[in-house]
Amino acid sequence: MANVQANMRIVDLCKCLRVQDELTNKDSGNHAAMEAEWIKILGEDMLWHELTIDHIATQQAVWLGHGLSPARINRYTTRLHKIFAEAVRRRMIRFNPISGYVCLKEPRGRRRKLGQNEELLLRTEMTADEWRLVDFAISGFRQEEQFRCRVEYVDLVANTISLPETKTVALMHEGRTIPMSQRLRRVVEEQLKLGSQWLKGSAAWLWCRRSKASDE
Repeated sequence: MANVQANMRIVDLCKCLRVQDELTNKDSGNHAAMEAEWIKILGEDMLWHELTIDHIATQQAVWLGHGLSPARINRYTTRLHKIFAEAVRRRMIRFNPISGYVCLKEPRGRRRKLGQNEELLLRTEMTADEWRLVDFAISGFRQEEQFRCRVEYVDLVANTISLPETKTVALMHEGRTIPMSQRLRRVVEEQLKLGSQWLKGSAAWLWCRRSKASDE
């Protein structure tokens, strides 16, 4: 058994676990592509215990030099790590050779504003109802806030929308108050007349509308 484990190649591990991955993961096609890329880089003859964290760090640097994003590089490395972790669980190998590898730091997201020409061009491609979503979205809301924006947060007297704290996978955002611009207030006043608990201009309303359409 020990000799079998010692002679197990990385390509063999990927092949052994491929069938199960195809049966249980909707993203198995992408997994197979990532595994194939690793085999191409490491070589078909590399044994599982010959791989080290230094190999991973070197390849991360190469990919960064080629312009790949940290998020994409992390997906590739995480896939390889999961292959070894599953092989350990099945006692195909004794340990995970890249356990403890370091993920690259990913940016929290790109922030930019629509230029005037971009806004005009986008507006010509949307209906008036759809444009209300854009008016709402570009008024200072985070994405997770748009999905939770209720009518009860609106104060027309103070001309504000008071948002409670929100929690994402990575962070807890404190509650805050957004002053309503003229364009935002116009959208909000239109939606308050509809009697919904959600602001129709919010992303939550769009999600509900699309879900209802798909059910029909």
